[in-house]
Amino acid sequence: MADNQRKDARLKVAATDWSTNPAIGAQARHLRYLQRRVVTLERHLHEAQQTRAWRLSALLGAGERRVRKSIHITRWLWISWPRLYSLIRRRLTQGGLPELFAELKRRRGQSPSIARSGAVSATKRARVAPFNTLNGDRFRLSIILIIEIKEKITYDRLRLIADQAEVAPDEVLLVTSDSTTTAAMIAALAAMPVLRIPDLNAGSSLLNRCQQAARQARGCALLFLSEQALMPPNAIAALFGTLSFNSEIGVVGAVTPMRLTPSHRLSDAAQILSSDGSVTPVGAGEHPETPAYAYLREVDAGSLSCLMLSTQAYRQVGGLDASYETLEYAGIDLCLALRAQGWRVLYQPDAELIQANTESPTSDRVQGLPPQGSLSDSPALQRDQQRFREKWAPELLGYLPPGVAARTERDRLPGPRLLWVEACMLTPDQDSGSLRTLRLMTILQALGCKISFAADRLERQEPYTHQLQQRGIEVLYRPYQRSVASLIEQQAEDYDLIILSRHYVARRYAALVRRVAPHALLVFDSVDLHWLRLRRQQAWDQDPMLPRLAEIAYRDECALARQCDLTLVVSDVEAQALQQAVPSARIEILSNVHDPVAEVPDIEGRHDLLFVGGFQHPPNVDAVEYFAREIWPLFHAQRPEAKAYVIGSRLPASLRALGEQRGLCMLGYVKDLESYLRGCRFSIAPLRYGAGVKGKVNQSLSHGLPVVATSVAIEGMRVTHEQELLVADRPADFVQAMRRLDEDDALWRQLSKAGQARMAEQFGTAVARAKLQELLDLVQRKMRVGAQI
Repeated sequence: MADNQRKDARLKVAATDWSTNPAIGAQARHLRYLQRRVVTLERHLHEAQQTRAWRLSALLGAGERRVRKSIHITRWLWISWPRLYSLIRRRLTQGGLPELFAELKRRRGQSPSIARSGAVSATKRARVAPFNTLNGDRFRLSIILIIEIKEKITYDRLRLIADQAEVAPDEVLLVTSDSTTTAAMIAALAAMPVLRIPDLNAGSSLLNRCQQAARQARGCALLFLSEQALMPPNAIAALFGTLSFNSEIGVVGAVTPMRLTPSHRLSDAAQILSSDGSVTPVGAGEHPETPAYAYLREVDAGSLSCLMLSTQAYRQVGGLDASYETLEYAGIDLCLALRAQGWRVLYQPDAELIQANTESPTSDRVQGLPPQGSLSDSPALQRDQQRFREKWAPELLGYLPPGVAARTERDRLPGPRLLWVEACMLTPDQDSGSLRTLRLMTILQALGCKISFAADRLERQEPYTHQLQQRGIEVLYRPYQRSVASLIEQQAEDYDLIILSRHYVARRYAALVRRVAPHALLVFDSVDLHWLRLRRQQAWDQDPMLPRLAEIAYRDECALARQCDLTLVVSDVEAQALQQAVPSARIEILSNVHDPVAEVPDIEGRHDLLFVGGFQHPPNVDAVEYFAREIWPLFHAQRPEAKAYVIGSRLPASLRALGEQRGLCMLGYVKDLESYLRGCRFSIAPLRYGAGVKGKVNQSLSHGLPVVATSVAIEGMRVTHEQELLVADRPADFVQAMRRLDEDDALWRQLSKAGQARMAEQFGTAVARAKLQELLDLVQRKMRVGAQI
């Protein structure tokens, strides 16, 4: 008993100090990883022992690897045989076996064709803007081309680099191991003005010469590039676009690309640093579209073979440490120095680089362990590792041993790890619920969280998937994940916080999360109380299924409130209703997020009115039908020149026909609402039923656009009639309120200003951030001492 009490006391001390002491933090992470891993393995062992199939798994796995290898070799021979046969026949005819062997030797020494860069997918190329749109004439990029083997650099290779550099004013500095030049370099220097050889000290090492070249560079960004790295045209643009990205976590100091082998498999997606000073390539041999390697993320280090840096950051840390013998550890040391000074080092998957003459060993690679042929093989690298370990000994205490928790250690973020499961892919330009979720995830990222997102059907919908990935959110999708249930079972130990949105999604996974991830804080996000909305809908819709659907939603949402650690609702009205139904539940209000815009155009030049809402949501369909039939004819009779714009995704054909028949401008989905929010006189929200907080009202008020709304539309917003907006529930009163806003400029200005103030006070980012910080405090408590929240 006494031993257990002392152990609990030590754990509590560690829980108190782990966030401030790097060594204790690493030990705490390692301990949590081992505890969760033991629980997971015990569960897997128990489940496997119930079947017979597990006895055959090793045999089948070995057979599958052999079959895949045979298929790969057969496919290569089928494609390459005609060319090989022609080559062998031609060389044997011309000079016999000596000529054939000489030709094969020459081909082994050549780099892959530049045309191989065409293997980069067209979708990736289309995602990145041209470089000159990112920087303009004001930006100057200095490329430091590191040439280790001068004989391999060709005129065409230099031309390719120079053509990329010519997109904007810049320079390409050629750095070789000595002062001699080849014929190809001399020809390129004469033909391409952007190329130049810097003034370097004779006899200095290659790293010293790189450091000297960087001091002479005139660009505000530096790109260290090896002569063996083949980059598609837009890769530099993707790197620079990321380098100019700022966030609350820190300013970006360096960006590393996705490195591919000539066979278009991953060479590495950045590197994981370990406590012994070694580094492990992330994702070696995997497919580049695998979700784990397809999103922007903060990393430990990248290779100097292609690394873009802010010149300011580079000079602040003193540049390269020329005491190293290898480029690899010089780059790792530089990245760690940047991170120690508060700069971020990011991995950008949109920047793809093909590393010539490299293939990642995958035949006997074990998940979580360094692949064979990693950075510890050569004597020079081993000496550099020892030098690196001695230099950064205090900092390395905060890292885990090699191969431990590699799946979570590849993201270098300080806070909890979150899995957010939604009904479908987020479409923030189409519905308020998606916009709320996206803004909440953005705030959580600013608080240091690593976020993984999964739609219930694991769809990959563009451009929304790529937009989330470029925000640093890992999006999980098919075919790399089979189902959300299997994802939770396989990776439950990785997550500290799991949020399940909407009752029809959460009811499928809540029990599973409780079983396989007892350590994680489980949160049910209702988005809006579906049973409350469906019960209200019955007053206007005679569908006989509504009472049954409302009862199912009521049972589900009440059961989830009891089962989960915390339930999120969006308004105090919903909080009171759910608390009455489930008194024991822990309920918090976390509403929409809308900051007021800085500049609101004055009333001069504004005209017409606006309705915005996604029409997959039944209350919006009913609202437009009600407006078209009972309100608009009365208003249009008094103001025949006025126009009413109806905007929203998934507009039904029947509703479009009704609106156009009544004289409404049925626009449907509009990509950019800004011109309507800045140009219309006022907005309307004639909802007759619903639940939650209405994003359409939030959005209009945050833009300083006054609103005429029903009582249902403003529920939970703490706004008052004639102070922040106008409220009317009968058609005649609604028309009267519309006329007041159309004619009274003083009232318009008063409501515009007061509406923005209310949004800042109740729905601003600061309000949501405070609530989310409380949520993370609960997560930290459970992470540290394993308390039941």
